[in-house]
Amino acid sequence: MLTPAAIIIGFLSIMYSKGTGSEVMSLIAAPMMGDMLNAVVLTLLVLPAAYFLWKQTGLRRQR
Repeated sequence: MLTPAAIIIGFLSIMYSKGTGSEVMSLIAAPMMGDMLNAVVLTLLVLPAAYFLWKQTGLRRQR
């Protein structure tokens, strides 16, 4: 959780910089920041819910 937060903060600084070559780097940083946000959402919400549903169906089959 801390690693994606640090990466997202780093991408924010790249996106809002005004130096040489910042136009190209901001175009690269925007989708990468979205990917990191998706990774956090998948890790914290989707995968535990999918595991829970998978285990529930396995318990029903055993009965």
